[in-house]
Amino acid sequence: MYKVKKIDNNIEWDNYINSSPNGNIFFKSFVLNSISNKVSKNFLFKGDVLKAAFVLILGEKKNIVDNEIIIHSGIIFNRYEKKDTSNYNLELYSITEFFVHYLVKNFNSIQFNTIPDFLDVRPFLWHNYNSKKNFFTCYPKYTSFINIKNCCDKIENPNNLFHKLNTLRRRFIRKGIINQTKFVTSDDINYIVKNYENYMIKQKSPVLLKKLIEMKKLLKNLSKEQKLLVTIGLNKKNKAGYMCVFAYDANTSYYLYGCPLIDDIENYLGSITFWECFKKLSIIGIDTVDMEGINSPNRGWFKQSFGGIIKQYFEIKLNN
Repeated sequence: MYKVKKIDNNIEWDNYINSSPNGNIFFKSFVLNSISNKVSKNFLFKGDVLKAAFVLILGEKKNIVDNEIIIHSGIIFNRYEKKDTSNYNLELYSITEFFVHYLVKNFNSIQFNTIPDFLDVRPFLWHNYNSKKNFFTCYPKYTSFINIKNCCDKIENPNNLFHKLNTLRRRFIRKGIINQTKFVTSDDINYIVKNYENYMIKQKSPVLLKKLIEMKKLLKNLSKEQKLLVTIGLNKKNKAGYMCVFAYDANTSYYLYGCPLIDDIENYLGSITFWECFKKLSIIGIDTVDMEGINSPNRGWFKQSFGGIIKQYFEIKLNN
């Protein structure tokens, strides 16, 4: 009933990603081309009708692996008219069930993060009922989506995003405004990656060389496609103090990295730099920011303090 076709044509693939309501920047060819792993891009047909697409990051020995650069992968679907909710949900279930069977048949181990709003993991879990050796696990994860449409209005405007921020975040942003914080941009990819590397070393979480190489290529590709925003907040001495890095596509921006650049910075500088990014993104027509994960206590709390809506996704794993 269903069949799979591998896709090598980047234009054909990207056109589908742009048309899907689930498509995001991590499925785009120029982002997938940033990593050293082989990538499998596929269309899923029912008869001659294209129904879905899926992307897999390949490891050795027929394994699907996770990659920190590609935050989401797996399957996305067509834009459907939801006139008949029952049939719509049944078809999505049927497509996902076929996808599960395809994975089990063709790969030895599997690990990937679904897109946000991929809610029906029953085909993965129900596979376990009839399996004697290979079992899927579906770990819930969370991210925060922030509506930034009104953040360029005066903060006194009751519709401004500012009023959805928590108390501490509002206080720090006000301090940043009162102190007339200045900002600069940077297109120096080596500078961006080196500062991120230095920060992670200070956090006693050094980054593997493979990831640093892939980060550089990702940022270069984003810059080439004009889909990269890097904003640096200056401290009171006009020294670079805090850096935020965002990718973006037509309507959504994706938070990639952020870190202090020096040890002694004002306590408000990170908050006001994020706020400046939100305003810049809103000006160019971006409606939503995906903070890309709120899955650790400190960083999760910080990201949530900007007033977003919690969205769930899943880490899918299978080991034979």
